[in-house]
Amino acid sequence: MLIIEIDGITHDTEVSLAKDKSREEKLSRAGFKVIRFLDEEVLRNIAGVVTAIEEEIERIEKRMEEELEAYKKAFRIHYKVYHKAYKEIPVGVVDKKEYMKAYMKVYYTKEGNKDGNNKNKDDKNMNEDME
Repeated sequence: MLIIEIDGITHDTEVSLAKDKSREEKLSRAGFKVIRFLDEEVLRNIAGVVTAIEEEIERIEKRMEEELEAYKKAFRIHYKVYHKAYKEIPVGVVDKKEYMKAYMKVYYTKEGNKDGNNKNKDDKNMNEDME
């Protein structure tokens, strides 16, 4: 999310600058990006302001696309492992711990996690991850 602020002369005081900084930090933690322009800049160089806004939108869109791809990749790995693990559980077993053992067994093998970093962990580490 993008917030565009146009600052006039009232933003030149220390109190206003501190309030702006505090508000911008809160908005940033909430996932917003704040860009600021002076009112004079908007009046004298609207083309430059529009270009800066367009460039920021492009950066945000690129970052969102990269995040979406990362989520898709993580989901594909989880989905694949989930189905392989489900097949490992003996018929009639509904115990969550047994499912997690099967899930971790598949996840920590080459077949279950070709793209991940946790290949072939030993049973001790696998059990620690489950706790």
